[in-house]
Amino acid sequence: MSLALPYFRITEEVRRLPLDELDVVAVGPGVVDEDEGREIPAGSVGTIVAVYGEGEAFCVEFEEPFHALATVGRDKIIRVEAASSAKAE
Repeated sequence: MSLALPYFRITEEVRRLPLDELDVVAVGPGVVDEDEGREIPAGSVGTIVAVYGEGEAFCVEFEEPFHALATVGRDKIIRVEAASSAKAE
């Protein structure tokens, strides 16, 4: 699928990493909120909003148990739902 506009073209891309932006993920223990330093409980579910490097770490946004952003290493994260699945609902 493509959309052509006068200055740029938007093209649907193939996933570039096993975990990517907008994937829904769950985190393991030891993840800390970047703003207030609160620990995010293991198993909390959030959405990847940025990928650092080649997937070495991810910025994840959480709504529960409180709103937070956290940088999470790939060793403390698992995908719950791929972004393409979430968009279809």
